[in-house]
Amino acid sequence: MIVLIGLVVVLAAAGVAVFIHARHLSPVRVPPRSSGPTTSAVVPGGTVVCGSVSHCVTFQSDGTTFATLDGGATWSKTVPMTIAPVAMSCPSATTCLAIGDTRPSPESQPTPYTAMAAVTTDGGTTWTNGNPIAPVSERYEWSAVSCASPSDCVAFGSRYLTPASPSPVGAYAKTTDGGASWTIGLLPSDLPIAVSCPTTTQCVGIAIRSTAVDALSTSNSAASWVVPGSLGPASQGQWQATSLTCASAMHCVALSVAMPAEAFVTSDGGTTWSPSPLPLPAASRTAEALVEGLSCPTASVCFVVGRVDAATGPTPVAFQSINGGSTWTRTTPPGFVVRSISCPTATTCVAVGHDGAASTTDGGRTWHVVS
Repeated sequence: MIVLIGLVVVLAAAGVAVFIHARHLSPVRVPPRSSGPTTSAVVPGGTVVCGSVSHCVTFQSDGTTFATLDGGATWSKTVPMTIAPVAMSCPSATTCLAIGDTRPSPESQPTPYTAMAAVTTDGGTTWTNGNPIAPVSERYEWSAVSCASPSDCVAFGSRYLTPASPSPVGAYAKTTDGGASWTIGLLPSDLPIAVSCPTTTQCVGIAIRSTAVDALSTSNSAASWVVPGSLGPASQGQWQATSLTCASAMHCVALSVAMPAEAFVTSDGGTTWSPSPLPLPAASRTAEALVEGLSCPTASVCFVVGRVDAATGPTPVAFQSINGGSTWTRTTPPGFVVRSISCPTATTCVAVGHDGAASTTDGGRTWHVVS
């Protein structure tokens, strides 16, 4: 899949948010598949979100969706969304909320368009549009969403004060009725790129200012936001490609696609962050890394997937942490490059990429491949 819209967010169960920066991916050299049977079926693309062990949905930037009811063993193409989605969260097995807009193509800006949410209550089989998130006369670009419950969701994005304004300000939108109506406000930072809401009252986010990468937090259902700390200078790494997942209001893991690729961990709600490098293959530590898939189903277990571009070509990589992101070990990738992963439990994950989908029930030791 080639994602046409700049920012995509992947959400795992219970409000866990994973942010992915969309970019054109080069052709991938596919090594032999890892162990596990291969199923001939409809193969999903795009970004995967699991609301339960059995129920997962994928979406693409044109609104195409696929769903699985058996943990990724088989997939069905479902009725597409009528919006161009950029982010989605599935707080339950049957309920997912995606945010996007009605512009005909990503290149149509600054022509006015309507930003809204699409909601499913049947596991992705059908989708219903909510009311506009913001007035059509005001230009917003939403990039992330996290739902702590089927009713309570928070979206991050940017507001352009004039339709052609080159300098947006950070904005958020909050719904308490599953996307039917929204309350909008401004954030104390410039470019929000990720948000994760582990509870209906508590959220942690990441935003970029000209000089620093800010952590944002709220403890009053997004009524107000503060900047408790910083992850580092804005020049450090490719922060636009940051993923974030919070297993609790205190413990969060962020993933920065930089060289070397590394995670950042906070245990105090975003006040302080500790870097945690990923153990990239020795031959690829000076090559470009694109490790953008992150999912932490618990406060201790996290998974990261992606690729590194070494002299021999693109190589799939996967990593696991069992201490909350403090340290990482390399694990077996599905056998092809995957860029999105969603893990509803510490042992169960579904991942998707250009060449198919894969699922594991043993923490990534073996993968069931659908291609």
